[in-house]
Amino acid sequence: MQDYKLEIDVEKQTIQGITILNLKMFQQICFVVKNNHLEGWKPEAKDVKRLVEQANKPEQSIIDEINEAF
Repeated sequence: MQDYKLEIDVEKQTIQGITILNLKMFQQICFVVKNNHLEGWKPEAKDVKRLVEQANKPEQSIIDEINEAF
Protein backbone atom coordinates (compact mmCIF):
# COMPACT_ATOMS: atom_id res chain seq x y z
CA MET A 1 0.00 0.00 0.00
CA GLN A 2 1.38 3.37 -1.04
CA ASP A 3 1.79 6.09 1.57
CA TYR A 4 -0.53 9.04 1.17
CA LYS A 5 0.94 12.50 0.67
CA LEU A 6 -0.88 15.82 0.49
CA GLU A 7 0.78 17.77 -2.31
CA ILE A 8 0.31 21.53 -2.31
CA ASP A 9 2.49 23.78 -4.48
CA VAL A 10 1.86 27.42 -3.60
CA GLU A 11 4.00 28.78 -6.44
CA LYS A 12 2.20 26.75 -9.11
CA GLN A 13 -1.14 27.06 -7.28
CA THR A 14 -1.77 23.33 -7.36
CA ILE A 15 -3.32 20.92 -4.90
CA GLN A 16 -2.89 17.22 -5.63
CA GLY A 17 -1.78 18.26 -9.13
CA ILE A 18 -4.94 20.28 -9.85
CA THR A 19 -4.15 23.85 -10.91
CA ILE A 20 -6.35 26.59 -9.50
CA LEU A 21 -5.70 29.75 -11.49
CA ASN A 22 -7.65 32.18 -9.32
CA LEU A 23 -5.37 33.05 -6.39
CA LYS A 24 -8.18 33.82 -3.94
CA MET A 25 -9.96 30.57 -4.80
CA PHE A 26 -6.68 28.65 -4.46
CA GLN A 27 -6.13 30.11 -1.00
CA GLN A 28 -9.67 29.30 0.11
CA ILE A 29 -9.63 25.74 -1.20
CA CYS A 30 -6.16 25.22 0.22
CA PHE A 31 -7.45 26.29 3.64
CA VAL A 32 -10.39 23.88 3.42
CA VAL A 33 -8.20 21.00 2.25
CA LYS A 34 -5.56 21.55 4.94
CA ASN A 35 -8.09 21.81 7.75
CA ASN A 36 -9.97 18.71 6.68
CA HIS A 37 -6.71 16.87 6.10
CA LEU A 38 -5.83 17.50 9.74
CA GLU A 39 -9.11 15.78 10.62
CA GLY A 40 -8.11 12.70 8.63
CA TRP A 41 -9.39 13.42 5.13
CA LYS A 42 -7.05 12.22 2.38
CA PRO A 43 -8.20 14.10 -0.72
CA GLU A 44 -7.30 12.83 -4.15
CA ALA A 45 -7.07 14.89 -7.33
CA LYS A 46 -10.73 14.08 -8.12
CA ASP A 47 -11.78 15.53 -4.74
CA VAL A 48 -9.88 18.77 -5.34
CA LYS A 49 -11.34 19.00 -8.84
CA ARG A 50 -14.84 18.67 -7.38
CA LEU A 51 -14.11 21.45 -4.87
CA VAL A 52 -12.99 23.72 -7.71
CA GLU A 53 -16.10 22.88 -9.73
CA GLN A 54 -18.32 23.61 -6.73
CA ALA A 55 -16.53 26.90 -6.08
CA ASN A 56 -17.10 27.92 -9.70
CA LYS A 57 -20.73 26.80 -9.83
CA PRO A 58 -22.18 25.84 -6.44
CA GLU A 59 -25.18 23.53 -6.24
CA GLN A 60 -28.36 25.26 -5.13
CA SER A 61 -28.90 22.71 -2.36
CA ILE A 62 -25.55 23.68 -0.81
CA ILE A 63 -26.43 27.38 -1.01
CA ASP A 64 -29.78 26.65 0.65
CA GLU A 65 -28.04 24.78 3.49
CA ILE A 66 -25.66 27.68 4.08
CA ASN A 67 -28.51 30.19 4.05
CA GLU A 68 -30.45 28.09 6.56
CA ALA A 69 -27.45 27.89 8.86
CA PHE A 70 -27.11 31.66 8.96
